[in-house]
Amino acid sequence: MIVPFLRGYGTTRFLSANTPHNGQQAVVAADVIALMDALKIERALIGGYDWGGRTADIIAALWPQRCKALVSVSGYLIGSQEANRAPLAAAGRTAMVVSVLLRDGARPRGLRREPA
Repeated sequence: MIVPFLRGYGTTRFLSANTPHNGQQAVVAADVIALMDALKIERALIGGYDWGGRTADIIAALWPQRCKALVSVSGYLIGSQEANRAPLAAAGRTAMVVSVLLRDGARPRGLRREPA
């Protein structure tokens, strides 16, 4: 198992002062691919948690030939800005509203569970 540091953390360093310091997830995914190249790892099971989960998702989406399998935990989804412009179907809107209302902190006062 290889668990790399994110850019700028741990023992990482930039080889050039001109290297952009960027935490964009696609850049982190490219860093993982560069690490795999340096270690001569052709394909791997890619896994991650939170930011690492999204990084793993991006690797699987952009470099599927490098990914044997994917484990993504508590990451956020890769979205499509184009798809987000289209309105949700009625069923999707209902599911989203129900999902939001079922979280106690987000419920309007009259819908909160009151102690018995």
